[in-house]
Amino acid sequence: MTSTDIALILQNTARRDSVRESRCVLRFALCSGELVRIPRGTRHLHVLSGTAWISVAARDIVAPFGSCAKLVRSRHPALVSGLGGQPLLIEIW
Repeated sequence: MTSTDIALILQNTARRDSVRESRCVLRFALCSGELVRIPRGTRHLHVLSGTAWISVAARDIVAPFGSCAKLVRSRHPALVSGLGGQPLLIEIW
């Protein structure tokens, strides 16, 4: 999957998300081996493609494609990475 493919997926997802238009939604695309720190105020993470490994509040969560994980409050930011070789596309709010 190229970066152009990822951009098109994110654009199409943005068009379908009329329910979330009133919320501040951030979208991330992660390639294999990449890790992102999720801001502490974030409460939800939706997996648009791939499988997410989430570490928050000393717990590990595996979130497959299509799932939405509710993030618990923690003094440390959540860490998210992809599992497997497929790029991970997520949105948070």
